[in-house]
Amino acid sequence: MQGTRQYDEVNHGVNKMKLIRYKTYGLVALLLLICFITPVHSESIFEVTLLQHQQLQQQDYDYRTTLMLGNRTEHLLLNNSPVFLGAMVTDDSGRSLDSAPGGKIAFAGIVEDMPGSWVRITIENESVNGVINTGKERYFIDSNKGQVPNPSQIRHMLHLASAVDTIVYPPKIKPDESGRRIQEVVEIDINSGLTPKPGVITRVARIAIVIDNLYDEAHAGRGLNKAISTINSVDGLYRENFGLALKVEHVVMITDNTTLGLANFSLEENLAHFRDYRIGAVQLEADLGMVHLFTGVITDDDSVGLAYIDAACRIDGYDVSISLPFQFPVLLTAHEMGHTLGALHDDETELCKDNTDQLMYSHISATTTDNFSSCSAEKISRKLELSRCHLDAIDAALTLTQNDDQTISAVVTNTDQFRALPAALVKLELKNTSIAAAPAICEIESSTTLTCPVPRVAPEESYSLIFELQPEGNEEKNILATFDAIGFIDPQAINNSAEFLIAATDLTPTGTLVIANNDGSGSDTVTGNANSGGASSSASGGGGQFSELKLLELLFLLLITVALKNMTPCTVRYCT
Repeated sequence: MQGTRQYDEVNHGVNKMKLIRYKTYGLVALLLLICFITPVHSESIFEVTLLQHQQLQQQDYDYRTTLMLGNRTEHLLLNNSPVFLGAMVTDDSGRSLDSAPGGKIAFAGIVEDMPGSWVRITIENESVNGVINTGKERYFIDSNKGQVPNPSQIRHMLHLASAVDTIVYPPKIKPDESGRRIQEVVEIDINSGLTPKPGVITRVARIAIVIDNLYDEAHAGRGLNKAISTINSVDGLYRENFGLALKVEHVVMITDNTTLGLANFSLEENLAHFRDYRIGAVQLEADLGMVHLFTGVITDDDSVGLAYIDAACRIDGYDVSISLPFQFPVLLTAHEMGHTLGALHDDETELCKDNTDQLMYSHISATTTDNFSSCSAEKISRKLELSRCHLDAIDAALTLTQNDDQTISAVVTNTDQFRALPAALVKLELKNTSIAAAPAICEIESSTTLTCPVPRVAPEESYSLIFELQPEGNEEKNILATFDAIGFIDPQAINNSAEFLIAATDLTPTGTLVIANNDGSGSDTVTGNANSGGASSSASGGGGQFSELKLLELLFLLLITVALKNMTPCTVRYCT
């Protein structure tokens, strides 16, 4: 984002002391304007109250969160965000700092009873940040708007209202002696491409983020959390528009930004230095799709973000982008990643040059929406269709079912309509029981643990592993099955595990929790005893009903619970 303010050229006979005084007055006025007259972007919400964040005991969502947005209340159903699942945080020396960035504060989910909604928020000490899309309205939440910036960042307050972006092209990819394109991760395979569909997750971009000490200082020591909130929200935008999910593989915290080679020169020069760092950093794997830097460096121009055009998936370091502290960090970061994924500025195209409020317009301000123009959407969709460094996103479901009194099956189902599931690994952990017989492909790690590789599974097909249980003891027995993807990423990890409970008297299940349905509905959950004649799920192979005594006990407990609930007053904030 280029431009130059030559303050020293302002000289109309005003002496130096007056000029300094006028500039000081202007800066104070600007700060007051920013603090008290906040520009509205879409539905920008800064007064947010966290009323409740309650853990649930249900299959699809782990939390139910209630927020007061201005004068309206929204109920959210959330899980921990998948964006940071398995990511590692290290410092610039490679020392591990955290194994679960965002796992404690970043969440993803929906607005309760709102079809088509999505939520990406972070919750930190009752402070909420992120994006809530109800399907009809969209809220950008920034609970930390009023924090005082670091003095070194005062000049960048000028950028809070709007900013200008420039276009930077990387050098063309050079062939080696054999004519191969050596700087692509893999050759483009058009036949294996799948046209991205908005809202349908088809690709996962493996990315890394780098956060320097100046960015951390600019956010009062909250640089990591601010970056997590930003990337979490950008993930929601790209899922909605292109079916592209973001997966952060690595987070690098820079304690001294001279490590990056950054200094007080143009952002384009800083971007080139960051590219050099990216190539040499061993923790930033070459086959990542994109690497984004959050920095607080003071530049000698008015740029607040920059990226190389159409450089995603290149392994020569040009897959990098930069953003500085800005009033609309989600829009800025999504804009720069859009460049990396091939989008130009809308005003540089004939068809979309008048789309001044679209996300990929060259100016970002309070009037900018989070919508991609048709020109940008076409460019990005084409890049995603052809770039093979982004992994396929395939929803694979795992179920445990009973075949008879002695055998159970672990079934892996590929729910995708078009793409094959490359491979997977199923792991079984047993308690108070053991396996008498298992498929030959399985590896027995111990008497209570075994792993089984799953070969290629065709679209909408299943692969079954049948196990024979060893009848032993009268204790309640438990079998836990988990699933690991190989060569793809499962965007719906909630159905990648299943648990099977066996009665204390025999090998017939008294209850199963099958976290495995293709639609996440939980309709395959089995309860009951197969020796009774009641109805059961088709997944169980047996009927089920409780004894009359057990039924009476449950009814009595239910009546007592309802009575106590009605007698106990509570508030929305504290009632659980």
